[in-house]
Amino acid sequence: MRKKTMVLTGVTAAAFLLFCLLFSMTVGWLQAKGDMQVGASPHYTITQVEGQLAVYSPGEKEPQLYDVYIDTLPQTEQQRLREGVEVYTQRELKSLLEDYTS
Repeated sequence: MRKKTMVLTGVTAAAFLLFCLLFSMTVGWLQAKGDMQVGASPHYTITQVEGQLAVYSPGEKEPQLYDVYIDTLPQTEQQRLREGVEVYTQRELKSLLEDYTS
């Protein structure tokens, strides 16, 4: 009887942990989806200016330049930056800048 109780407790705990994990993943997905609106135009553009990483923000005429030269990045990233990477949220911008500057 005691062994059954321990097994049932373990199974219940595992099911609860799985539920919590799935719930948190779903909430994160919904938040990310809510950040991007269908048909929304990008708020920022990450690109390069004279070979240097640059971010154009809404309402700003001049880009913010970063001390990162794109020739130090992989070829695929260099090409993406030459074309301009459209960014829709501050969270996405922060994540991409961390990737490029680290």
